[in-house]
Amino acid sequence: MSCRMSLVVFLLLFVTYSNASLEELETRMNRKFLDMERLLRDQNKRIQKLEHTVASQKMEINELNSELANVKMQNSDKIELKGFREQLNRKVDPKVHNNLVHLVKNKRLLEGIQPSPVPIHITAFTHT
Repeated sequence: MSCRMSLVVFLLLFVTYSNASLEELETRMNRKFLDMERLLRDQNKRIQKLEHTVASQKMEINELNSELANVKMQNSDKIELKGFREQLNRKVDPKVHNNLVHLVKNKRLLEGIQPSPVPIHITAFTHT
């Protein structure tokens, strides 16, 4: 692609400076090529600086993400602890408390009941 571009530039300059001597055209072309090389070097330097900036910003983003995760974890622990403290400090209605206590007690009683075995009568019509 650069050869085609050089050829196009050369042809444009040749048409523009057709009255000039061949040596003048060559020096002008060489100057243009040197300018293009300088521009390419400058662009490459800028690209390298930008790549370095992007890499350092990626590292900063990763560090910030890990810090954010730590802060979120600490905040969730604090929120959970605060909720637990509020539950401990909250006054409970005695009726609700008694109902919950009886419910838990009755649930334990139900779970503790072992049904007595029922004799099984097998007949010819029983489906197993």
